[in-house]
Amino acid sequence: MAFSRQLGRGGEVGPAVGIHGGSSKGDTRHRLADARRTDQPALTGFERLAEAITASQKGVGASFAERLDAAVRAYVGFAVTNAALLDLMFSVK
Repeated sequence: MAFSRQLGRGGEVGPAVGIHGGSSKGDTRHRLADARRTDQPALTGFERLAEAITASQKGVGASFAERLDAAVRAYVGFAVTNAALLDLMFSVK
């Protein structure tokens, strides 16, 4: 935060707070790198969940109900086995 002095209406001098927002390019790159590093486990979790649901469809009957049942069982199995990861995957940052 930077402070400056400026003239008021009657010519009086008073402090004015000059807040200089924004960040340097280095800060932005650092924040992006942090975001990628913290997002990677969630992205990996979504990939693993997709693989589990895709694998559940092999050898399943052709009806929608059978395919849906297999997908739901795969999702619930993933959620039970990976509860903390699932929480991270759906957390808002």
